[in-house]
Amino acid sequence: MQRSSAAPAGLLWAFRGAFVVVAAVVVWQSLVPPDTIAVAGPSDKVMHLAGYAVLGLLAALSRFPMHPVLVWLAVSALGAVVEVLQSLTPQRSFESLDIAADAVGAGLGVVAGLVLLRLARSRRRATAA
Repeated sequence: MQRSSAAPAGLLWAFRGAFVVVAAVVVWQSLVPPDTIAVAGPSDKVMHLAGYAVLGLLAALSRFPMHPVLVWLAVSALGAVVEVLQSLTPQRSFESLDIAADAVGAGLGVVAGLVLLRLARSRRRATAA
């Protein structure tokens, strides 16, 4: 379902590019040995939630032509795939709670993105009136 955008096409492509870069960093950081992680956080689950919240936010702001629930499912699926890949590495392991944290973060990010898009649309309408 195609929707009108609240942002210029160049900005949408910037969000999409940022999504790809952040996704690559999240996947890379999830698969390298734990002692080589560039950013250490308060807990593993908080880092999962935060990383996938950023991905969900960028995916929503990118205005991918799909329903927001599908955006959430796609970002959450990335987290599940990464967990499966972690089970194939010697220094990482599969954790179902990580998938839950990824899904919650993705959901929060998508909702935040939708709120920001609605605010931008309202602001644009108010200035056009």
